[in-house]
Amino acid sequence: MEQSASSSAAIADAMNMLKSGSVDETIIILKAISADTPNDPQVYTCLGVAYTQKGDKQNAIRSFKKSLALQENPKAHYNLGLAYESAGMKDDAAQSYRSAVLLNPTYTLALQAIERLASTIITPTPTAEEQTIIAQAPISPDPTIMGEPPPVVPEPAVIGHVPDFGSTFANPGAPPDFAREEAERAQ
Repeated sequence: MEQSASSSAAIADAMNMLKSGSVDETIIILKAISADTPNDPQVYTCLGVAYTQKGDKQNAIRSFKKSLALQENPKAHYNLGLAYESAGMKDDAAQSYRSAVLLNPTYTLALQAIERLASTIITPTPTAEEQTIIAQAPISPDPTIMGEPPPVVPEPAVIGHVPDFGSTFANPGAPPDFAREEAERAQ
């Protein structure tokens, strides 16, 4: 993970160019920087962002993977998830978002992305480590964002037969002994 002050400044300049809309020029500059510092994960993360803005999903995915091969980083996992999601690879996107949360359990964007995808894909059961992190994650006061749905309370089971005492009976779900007393009072 080598990064000199000059490559750091060049990366910052390239990202400013990207913000101004010079996507193709930014990609050319970042490729040149990656040739000079091939072990700098930040170069590949920025290159992935540039490819994402260009709409080149495959090169964006390759760049984020290269960055992650050099250094685990929650932002790179999140960006890889976005690239996978835009390419329609929702299972891979969900895995990338989960990897981001494993590295940073309070990464709100990744948590929201997991929640967003949860309704559209079937994900494997989280590992014990993932379950621990999810259980410790902050819950938003808005139940639609990162919250858990309210618990489902099962209907109580009816045991035995509740006699039908006609329409004068006020409590049809009451236990049989109580129902008898109610019927007698009603007469």
